[in-house]
Amino acid sequence: MGRVFKLLSMTIFLSNLSYLIFSEECIMSLTYLFLLTTTLSFLAMPVMANDIVNVDPNFARTRTLEVKVTPMGLVVDFNRAIASVNLSHQRNFVFSGMDGALCQSTARCPQDASPPTKLLLKRIKPINFKHETATPKGKAMLFVTTRDGQVYRLELEPSQGTPPYTQVEYNR
Repeated sequence: MGRVFKLLSMTIFLSNLSYLIFSEECIMSLTYLFLLTTTLSFLAMPVMANDIVNVDPNFARTRTLEVKVTPMGLVVDFNRAIASVNLSHQRNFVFSGMDGALCQSTARCPQDASPPTKLLLKRIKPINFKHETATPKGKAMLFVTTRDGQVYRLELEPSQGTPPYTQVEYNR
């Protein structure tokens, strides 16, 4: 009698399980769960409003930011006066100040010139310099020091096509 009862209860359990797996309500529930998960994963992506990536200042102080640079250009807003800019490899990239003057030294800078807070980075056709070796994938490091002593490190990667963002802004 015990064996028959166990066999009968196992059969009922399996039939209920198959009903649960293939029932319309279950399929609808799984569909809603999938849509909710997809929506939440989309919302967890980095904040990009109007093609601007906002960077937390604590992140900027401790890590290197990797950015893709296209021929169309990328604006990097430091929200601080820039004191110096150093580019590790000059084969693939150029930069210029957008809202002020970048000077080679303070002696060569006009007295009334204000330093920039924004840089424009552009990818260019590679230039072969005799003293410089190519880097893997054409990458370069950009080091920016602000007047208040902050040092920002950006790893520049050459990219083609439409950029995923056009501006990187460091929050204060």
